[in-house]
Amino acid sequence: MDPGVHVASRDVVVLISVANETNSTIVLSNKSGLVGGFEGSPMETITVSSGVSVRIPVVLPRIKRMTDSGEAADVVAQLVEKTELQWKEVSSEFHENVEGISSMESAGKKRVREGRMRIPPSCLKEIVAEHPSFASRICEAPCEIVLSLGDGKSGASSEPLSVQQGKPIDAFVEVFMAKWVPEEIVEECSLTLEFCCARKEDGSILSTMHRDYVWCGQIRKMMRACDEEKSHRARIVILQPGHFVISACARITNDAENAQEEVWWAPVAESVNIST
Repeated sequence: MDPGVHVASRDVVVLISVANETNSTIVLSNKSGLVGGFEGSPMETITVSSGVSVRIPVVLPRIKRMTDSGEAADVVAQLVEKTELQWKEVSSEFHENVEGISSMESAGKKRVREGRMRIPPSCLKEIVAEHPSFASRICEAPCEIVLSLGDGKSGASSEPLSVQQGKPIDAFVEVFMAKWVPEEIVEECSLTLEFCCARKEDGSILSTMHRDYVWCGQIRKMMRACDEEKSHRARIVILQPGHFVISACARITNDAENAQEEVWWAPVAESVNIST
């Protein structure tokens, strides 16, 4: 187990550092179509000048822990494949013809240099061996967390919930253990589901001088990870107007003598707008 705090999302963001140590400008591309970026601001190609180092944000699907046949997957090989980039030299002295061959108007033909760059597998293996938490941060989460408010619609695909000040809001969370987690491991773990609420604004007078909200009932519930139903429900009354977020986490603890705990948060927090 990795005694840290994680988000049970399907994707993970990594920063890839590329240093151009050649004498020419290069253009980076990816066979999947995008080099990096986020939804709304994708990067199809990136130009890197000579002697320049860049960091590229890349959104990757979490690495699979198990193969389709039920065997342990090669985490290093998957990550190397998903982060591979193609590079191509750009030179003002040459231009490409239709056959992909570079030529000078006053000289003979010369090929444009191109190739691919990959993270050295030996380096990744060393990182994984020395930092066990690395795998937890890029591999599939051990559980799926589904959070909903009010009518049960997930905030991942709906507008913020609008509620009048002082009106109660029902919060519901359910957890499903991932299929790749061995049954014997699940049976040795306990699970604690916990709700959390916070105001979006920073340092407002209302948030510092008055109580923003009150939870009705238990905000946390303990159970076994092997229980068939792993869910929790609570009610919150927000006392002040403003914009708030409500989320939930699952604390997974093993039964060992030196028990360790992993904390996994729901991938999307629910937004609530409170009006007077």
